[in-house]
Amino acid sequence: MSHTDIPLRVPPSRFTGQVLGPDDPGYDDARAVFNGMIDKFPQLITQCTTADDVVAAIRHGVDRGLEIAVRGGGHSARGSGTTEGGMVIDLRRMNTVEIDPVRRVARVGGGATWSDFDRAAQKYGLATTGCRNSRTGVAGLTLGGGSGWLERQHGFACDNLLSVDLVTADGRQVTASETEHAELFWALHGGGGNFGVATALTFKLYPVPPVATATLIWPWAAYADVVRIFRDVFEGEPPRQLSGTVVATTDPPDSVAPAKLHCRLVTKVTAVHTGSTDELTALIEPLLASAPASQVLAETPYADLQRSQDGPAGLRSYWAVGYLTSLSEQAIDAATEWAARVPDQTVARVAIAPWGGAVAECADRWPMPYRKAPWVVAPIARWESPAHDDRAIGWMQELRGLLGRDGMEAGLGAANHHRLAKVKAAYDPGNVFHLNHNILPARS
Repeated sequence: MSHTDIPLRVPPSRFTGQVLGPDDPGYDDARAVFNGMIDKFPQLITQCTTADDVVAAIRHGVDRGLEIAVRGGGHSARGSGTTEGGMVIDLRRMNTVEIDPVRRVARVGGGATWSDFDRAAQKYGLATTGCRNSRTGVAGLTLGGGSGWLERQHGFACDNLLSVDLVTADGRQVTASETEHAELFWALHGGGGNFGVATALTFKLYPVPPVATATLIWPWAAYADVVRIFRDVFEGEPPRQLSGTVVATTDPPDSVAPAKLHCRLVTKVTAVHTGSTDELTALIEPLLASAPASQVLAETPYADLQRSQDGPAGLRSYWAVGYLTSLSEQAIDAATEWAARVPDQTVARVAIAPWGGAVAECADRWPMPYRKAPWVVAPIARWESPAHDDRAIGWMQELRGLLGRDGMEAGLGAANHHRLAKVKAAYDPGNVFHLNHNILPARS
């Protein structure tokens, strides 16, 4: 099946992309997403190169009653970038990044990854908050909020949006900003991919020279004590330029830690400071004084830092996020007990990160009320065999119950949800885009 076999609603000369069906070369590669648990077979994959291509694809899918999935980076945990028997609008060819170093603005295609973004901006010593995994799509992360190393200083990725070019369910091309389609622009700050297909996004940029980083590793037995020290460092209100994570993780075989810790559960702290290594050393002195088995302090180009935690695609994966009103002794004890029981054949990574700063300041501006939480917990489990699905997923799902008694918060909030539903009704009344965390259109 070639694109000439698919009757699109624009002349073939205007459709500059490619359409793949199950019998076409490249189809299996094109349908694969990051999470190996997701194995779906769309009827069509429309590989778009322009916004007009996206218009044509949407109209084709709607006219034929096809379920529509939108793929950017393909990193959605639940596999919202694909569909069984429907149509995928694949934006990966729309990955251009244009940097205006004078205005400190980036215009990014809807299919760009954070690697595309960071490498282009770094040429000018600029950056904005982006995902800690560089292969993640810019659009998907941003529309859901967008956490990253620079968030305490500059807010989430969505906080730095200047505008979004969007194709709606009826094929209209609109630009949402503070002055145009302002309610839609508000909804795109955490409301997810429910309102249309983002074909381009424009961001504010900030000067970000090479950042000071520290990677500290301890044996697993030190976990609870290290978490307490880490908590005290950040509850001491350090400058916003400092961010970090404390992680229970399986140490890789090529780690900088002593060989006896390789392939074992360890405690790891990553600290990032947009300043000098001397300043970073002073800020994290209590952690350095606690005798890590391995410590590396260095200046790191920001784009390299962004790639340092990339993981391989294709493994079976389950991940989640939760928010804590405090990092209490009870929460630390619960996390310690839970992480120590990581199932066999599972590689786990349980990160705890501080928020506050610019994250909390924008809490009442955009539809993300949990931003006032001072701590975020982000566990991920990865494994190879379907035989281990139940154990790995069951273990992951235990965490919410364990930490729930310490004030875990989630959700958009009733008022925000009602407002988002009204935006949905205005731009997608038929709920065409429903494969993300779906917000149903409000009833008139």
